Amino acid sequence: MKRVHLKLTALIIGVSALTVLSSCETSARYIGSNTWEGEVKEVYHDTSEWYALSQNDISTNENGTLWSVINQSSYTKFYLSEDITLSSADCAIWVESSITLCLNGHNINAYSEAGTKETEGIISIKSGASLTLEDCAATEHTGGKITGGKDVYNSEWVSGGSGGGISISEGTLIMNGGIIEGNSADYLGGGIYNYKGYVEINGGSIKNNTAGQEGGGIYNDNGTLVINGGEISGNSAVDGGGIYSNCDSTNDDQGLYIKGGTITGNSAETDAGGVKFEHYVES
Repeated sequence: MKRVHLKLTALIIGVSALTVLSSCETSARYIGSNTWEGEVKEVYHDTSEWYALSQNDISTNENGTLWSVINQSSYTKFYLSEDITLSSADCAIWVESSITLCLNGHNINAYSEAGTKETEGIISIKSGASLTLEDCAATEHTGGKITGGKDVYNSEWVSGGSGGGISISEGTLIMNGGIIEGNSADYLGGGIYNYKGYVEINGGSIKNNTAGQEGGGIYNDNGTLVINGGEISGNSAVDGGGIYSNCDSTNDDQGLYIKGGTITGNSAETDAGGVKFEHYVES
């Protein structure tokens, strides 16, 4: 027999996000969901601590990725100095260490032919690694995006199809800012797919992503998903348009915790346009 083991602590619709301060230096105060209080001026990144990523870093690296720059560099903090586009249809930006990435008002775009073969979305966070995502130059309703990712299913390898924007495999994602928009997955997690990892949303937006099956915005697969702030909107799937959380472990740390933020305007073809959760343990 199975009994429902809920981890949903609260569901707050239309409530402003919790206060989260960006680690980037700016004169304005970041109050979540890509909203700033005060005058926003040019953001200063101390180059002794921050590495400026550009399209050149993509073009000069094997397979068109940022793997060597991010994982073999002495830096742990990176910011975009311009919009960048991945240069291969079958690559993602692999994160295998603990880093902070500031979008700095710029976009990370998928390769123009993304979705023609199995990929891992735009950013793939590996086991034991962690990514803190921020956007130091964001203003209200605008900001840098992770966009255009298409994770497709590979019938030959029987794999893929989950996590169009960001995929996590037993790693950690802390999202304080930025926009994950316009990504898709054949099956699960158009915006974010979390497999046995830890995802914490404090700010930013996850919007207008699609999944062919479940979790248009986020699919939580036996992991921990904590929503403290930010906005999840305009996403769509067959089930769980905004969030789909599925946990069947006896690990009490796993599950879905919604403590703040805004979940609105998501849609599903059959069930749960906003949030769907299936949490249970054997008893």
